[in-house]
Amino acid sequence: MRPWVLIAVTWLSLLLPRSAYAGMPAILLHDVARMRIQTISFFLLVLLLSTWGIQKLWNKLSQDFPKLPRLSYSKALAAVCLWGLLFVIVLTMISGARELMTPGAWEKQGATYRLKESTEQPAAVEQALLGKREATLQKLSVELLRFAAKHDGRYPTEEETSEIDESVWQLPQRSGARYLYKPGLMIGDGKKILVIELDIYDDEQFVLLDNGDVRQMTGDAIQTALGREVSP
Repeated sequence: MRPWVLIAVTWLSLLLPRSAYAGMPAILLHDVARMRIQTISFFLLVLLLSTWGIQKLWNKLSQDFPKLPRLSYSKALAAVCLWGLLFVIVLTMISGARELMTPGAWEKQGATYRLKESTEQPAAVEQALLGKREATLQKLSVELLRFAAKHDGRYPTEEETSEIDESVWQLPQRSGARYLYKPGLMIGDGKKILVIELDIYDDEQFVLLDNGDVRQMTGDAIQTALGREVSP
């Protein structure tokens, strides 16, 4: 039987539905089993087509190089299978080397592997970020106090905040995130909140009081303090 006939028969037997007669037992495959059979059939089809293509290319090349022997379909199939096995060995060696270089960093997901996601941030990194958040707000405090000193103790209005460098209004490691500012205040005794850090970090928020102090407060404490300010 010619190779293309075998390929055509295999493909048609997989695609064409078969008629079922009344009273005949119907054997149905599980969805997973059906998907596996479809995958295997597609792989066999690609294998047979690849073999046919390799045979044609080799025999075409042998016309220009007479010393090359003609390749039969069975020999082309053996060559394709051999090269496939060699590629599997190479990929297995690469996977093994990857695991040796990064032990424990990969976890199984289905038939493949992926890098484990780190759910815990190192304490040193968290501490460094905490210090940077406080230092950034301290820098903003200095700029606001400098402005108030030039304007009789008055903090800038919303429009006047553009006179202060935009970089000090940005939250650390949060591109585009900006501090919440409450305009219209004067330098006071630290009972009113002037600047609030957005609640986008994993711990309590930093706030800047009207006397220039920087503190860390919970969201409930901030809401309570703001409620006292607006109450009569």
